[in-house]
Amino acid sequence: MAATLSASAQDMQVIRDSDRLYFYGVDFGPVKVVAAAESPAAFKMAFAGINGLFETEPNKYILPLQKKLQHVFNSVDLNAVAQNNASIDEEEMLTYKPAQALTKEELHQEVLVCDIPEREGVGLLIVCGELNKTTDLGTFYYVFFDNKTFEVKTVWAYSGKSGGIGLRNYWASSLCNTYKAIRPTDLYLKSQDVKGKIDSGFKKVKKGVKTAAQGIAEGVADGAEQIFSADTVKVK
Repeated sequence: MAATLSASAQDMQVIRDSDRLYFYGVDFGPVKVVAAAESPAAFKMAFAGINGLFETEPNKYILPLQKKLQHVFNSVDLNAVAQNNASIDEEEMLTYKPAQALTKEELHQEVLVCDIPEREGVGLLIVCGELNKTTDLGTFYYVFFDNKTFEVKTVWAYSGKSGGIGLRNYWASSLCNTYKAIRPTDLYLKSQDVKGKIDSGFKKVKKGVKTAAQGIAEGVADGAEQIFSADTVKVK
């Protein structure tokens, strides 16, 4: 399923203007797991396992991401998310309702609660907002921030198709599929004003996902696209 893209030239420029880019793994702190049969404890183990893949399988999980971003990471610090992922409230994790989109402020709070060291350059924290077993899609927010002030500079939101054997691999594949949606040339599209249209757009997409399974498969091939506004980040 393809979504419309709202971005500005400054999105990619945030990376290009800095010679230092630090990667902090995937934060699952605010994740909502929709209609899954597995326990919260099993998911927390899977979250740790997914972050572990950045170390054990860098050729699949680090190098392709660097290639898409056109920037080599100065460091990969997985300790930044380990404690936050381990302390997720299990009672709040599972649900049968689609998750609401995370706001820019909520994403900023995730940056602040993770154990991220202060340093010169740009930091990248990937925040998972939803793992939806009904649609087999995972939603991830790529949060780029000033690594000294922790101010969020830009956010890219993508959804990726899940698949594979085992809980870890099943959802790790949805993360990998979001890599396909990163298209540096697309980030020079004219910025669109989507303020005030976020809620209706999100509901429309959720409805479309449930009624067009074939659209999901096609969208995975093309890569899901990103939505960003100054107030709220949405995935369509």
